[in-house]
Amino acid sequence: GQGAVVKTQNFLNPPPPAGPSPGPAAAAVAPSGPPAVSPSFLTSCGSRLSALRELARSGAWDALRRELRSPPLKALGQPHFGGGREELARQLGASAGGVEAARQELGFTLRQLDDLALSSRVVYFNSEDKAQVELLVDGTTGGKPSSVNDAASAEGLELLDEAQAQLDSLVELL
Repeated sequence: GQGAVVKTQNFLNPPPPAGPSPGPAAAAVAPSGPPAVSPSFLTSCGSRLSALRELARSGAWDALRRELRSPPLKALGQPHFGGGREELARQLGASAGGVEAARQELGFTLRQLDDLALSSRVVYFNSEDKAQVELLVDGTTGGKPSSVNDAASAEGLELLDEAQAQLDSLVELL
């Protein structure tokens, strides 16, 4: 007889999907590359940061993390705003080094905010789990469930203030 045929699968480098190539329509929706670093781009980032304040106040940590990981805020956390060093130097000239150093500080603050949002989430696996967490909160906070979130919200607002100040100094460098 014939032996068994064993197929191996490479999970790190999966084969390309079978079927027709994406074509020109897919190219039209493909990302266009890193954003142009300009005062208007940074101002739009500032307005998005301001919108995060309400999410932090209300404890909407998943929504806050989603905003941090979507454009334009995503570019603030990526080296050279998501482009290469050469691209940033082409856009900004001699000030590129100082702008990148300021972006690194801002990126660190945004990562701290993301970490806070991740650690502040409360995930319930079922209704019994939710009841147990509520009992624990009532026992440790004197029946004030919101006080648990208040500390995280206050820290989140402090990080947002710091990020806004760093963004303002980044705008001044341009």
